Amino acid sequence: MEHRTLIGAWELQGMVSVGSDGGVGHPLGEHPSGVILYTPDGGVSATISAEPSSGAVDVSYAGWVSIDGNAITHHVLVGADPYRAGELLVRDAELTTDGMLQLTARGPELLRMTWKRLRRS
Repeated sequence: MEHRTLIGAWELQGMVSVGSDGGVGHPLGEHPSGVILYTPDGGVSATISAEPSSGAVDVSYAGWVSIDGNAITHHVLVGADPYRAGELLVRDAELTTDGMLQLTARGPELLRMTWKRLRRS
């Protein structure tokens, strides 16, 4: 993955969690909304709004990004709970054949986020 392929604004299309038992969940509701921005100089800013009925908290942070192969690390400089300054958010990244960006966070469960590049109208 090259940084230049990420530059721009991306709109969240979906988010699911997959447990070790294969069970699928929606930690921010079935229809969260969000935008992630990657800047030419290596900046990143992410804001995700939980579906109101989910009872989950919104997510927001900003910082810089580093890339190692297909692993993208978001280095948090400022963020709202649960993302605090100094955290490293490692994501497996894939650009799909239809132009979507899939980011997968690994932990006790997988968190898969699908993003679509925003285009100016």
